[in-house]
Amino acid sequence: MPEESSRGRRAISIHVHAETLAEQLKRARVEAEGIGAFHIFCDEPASIGGSNSAPAPLMYFAASLAF
Repeated sequence: MPEESSRGRRAISIHVHAETLAEQLKRARVEAEGIGAFHIFCDEPASIGGSNSAPAPLMYFAASLAF
């Protein structure tokens, strides 16, 4: 679980390992202590060398701003 500090704030450790699977297709394993681990995939459209098999990294970034 996140650690409590002396001021009531929490510190969260997030670990990420990313690898290229093919051309522009990438997979990241994201793990946060006490929360769990998830795999995230990203790709690019065919027009820039990907296969459009997963959202582009910029799409994840845009969605994170909306959350």
